[in-house]
Amino acid sequence: MKLTGRKLVKARNLLFYITQLLDKNNIEYHLEGGTLLGLVRDGDLLPWDHDIDLSIDISHANKLKSLKAVFWIKGLKLSERKSKQSYKAIQEGQPRIFKVKPIAFSLWNLFDRKYDQKAMIGDIFVKVNDNKHTYWQAKEKILRVCKSHYKGHETIQYRGYKFKVPVNYKDYLTAKYGDWSIAVKEWDCKNDEKTICA
Repeated sequence: MKLTGRKLVKARNLLFYITQLLDKNNIEYHLEGGTLLGLVRDGDLLPWDHDIDLSIDISHANKLKSLKAVFWIKGLKLSERKSKQSYKAIQEGQPRIFKVKPIAFSLWNLFDRKYDQKAMIGDIFVKVNDNKHTYWQAKEKILRVCKSHYKGHETIQYRGYKFKVPVNYKDYLTAKYGDWSIAVKEWDCKNDEKTICA
């Protein structure tokens, strides 16, 4: 399903809401994955994407968890998924990703099998560092980039808002996608991500 019309508006609103909430609560975030790629390359969210991608450092995970009630009041459920393995800086049992979904997501999905394609979801990846690299997990894979991308942030503008992005974000996109100037609609981080290390 294309990210157009009402769904595009929902995606933008979710992006604006989450990032403004993180800023308000001094939670450092970066745009991630397809969200970062779309805004940098195309000046908009990718029309074939189905979620909003962000990342935070693990040091902000507890602060994010403390905002569950705030998300709930907005009609959103914040849930946490934990790591099932240890690798380098990643420890088993620590948070690996937070999901932001409409509260009624599970119920609606029972009655409408295609609802998960209609609902806009937020993925907030949790990143951890060692001396050289920043690590995170996606689809049971462990990924890493040079730690220098997360020693602060740059900003990009989209629809009148400023968003935080990794340092040297174009190099970051190259590390993840290779030649990211070419649009690839069929892309799976489990197989195609260039930063997979385990």
